[in-house]
Amino acid sequence: MAGRTVSETDAGRAKYEGPAVRALKGREIAREPLAIPAQMADDLRMIRDHLFGVLGGRKNLAAGFASTNHAEGTTTVALKLALVTADKARRVLVVDASATAGLTGMLGLAGRPGLAQLAAGASPSDVVHRTEIDHLAVVAAGEGAGADLTEADWPRIVRQLSGMADVVFFDLPPILTSTLAPKVSAACDGLVLVVAAHRTRREAIRQAKAKLEYAGDVKLLGAILNGREYFIPDFLYRRA
Repeated sequence: MAGRTVSETDAGRAKYEGPAVRALKGREIAREPLAIPAQMADDLRMIRDHLFGVLGGRKNLAAGFASTNHAEGTTTVALKLALVTADKARRVLVVDASATAGLTGMLGLAGRPGLAQLAAGASPSDVVHRTEIDHLAVVAAGEGAGADLTEADWPRIVRQLSGMADVVFFDLPPILTSTLAPKVSAACDGLVLVVAAHRTRREAIRQAKAKLEYAGDVKLLGAILNGREYFIPDFLYRRA
């Protein structure tokens, strides 16, 4: 995995703690999604450090994550990058805005209030769920997940959630199959494109970029190459 990222937003800050914030119990949160292989962690930290290095000292950021098509690893990338960002004691919020509610299912949050309720007017504090990881919280897809949210008030939603954390990552539907990614990203600091190694076609990337440019007001912050192979160096074979 390799890539570069971006810019950020000045927003108010609020603590995750509060009576309306629901803490997830250990049995409710899957362990595997919260584990990061050592070599992947190094790549993620490099991306994270580059990201905040180009911010010139600013600490707040709202960004969308999307691929060109389905099953390219956007959910995993957004969550893993959120984990290493939270590890730096920044308050991080990951939002499930995908049509498949993959993040919601991955973390055992099905049936919990979430983004759908926030779009309908619920308070942000009612939809933020803490995790067992310090400084990391999640907004699930919510009841009625999969509903069309393209006409939601995304500037309001991004502003509200940015008031709950230093960093907000939106897990978005693929760019070529939905109009939601450009809508959300236009309200954020921009969009990070997730590209599946050995799978995403160059033409698909060109089409996605053209769609973002046509939408206007979407800043492409960078790209992350997901799923690249790590080959064992020859000298390790020679030592065996």
